[in-house]
Amino acid sequence: PSRRAPSSTSCPRVAEAGPDVLARGADHTRRVAGDDATASTAGLACGGALEIRLEAITEGDAGHAGPLRAALRAIEDRQGVVLCTRLSDGLRACLPANGAAAHAWAAEARDRARADDTGIASVDGDEVLFQVFNAPLRLFVVGAVRVARALLDAAKLGGFGVTIIDPRPRHLQAMP
Repeated sequence: PSRRAPSSTSCPRVAEAGPDVLARGADHTRRVAGDDATASTAGLACGGALEIRLEAITEGDAGHAGPLRAALRAIEDRQGVVLCTRLSDGLRACLPANGAAAHAWAAEARDRARADDTGIASVDGDEVLFQVFNAPLRLFVVGAVRVARALLDAAKLGGFGVTIIDPRPRHLQAMP
């Protein structure tokens, strides 16, 4: 089924801002409002307002591409990271989820990663968006038995990495 946006005029306004963001090389935030009835047709739980941030991704020292690439590499390597963006100017940093970085945002990034909580926080007077990308959880199953097969299937559905431990090679080979 097709879904409509929260407002018939909101999406075009957001889309129209895109070329301007790219031309200026500056980020822009749009507020989109909708009532309960319209929101439900868009798959939202209720009406209200959304803030949509359009970002110009640029190269160079002041650009966004470096931290974004670092975050993508970490995610591909199954490492937890927090992508941090200062909302006033779009300055970004990609920090390890364990907080092991010499950066003013490292402690907040670590706390947010531990809580698996993406959100905005004030750090040293700056509003910073912390986007948490935690590494997939791992499940270790001891014993390659029928119950292990059920756990393996359920864990994979939940996005877990699974390791089955059993000293019997024949039993391990029977597992998928």
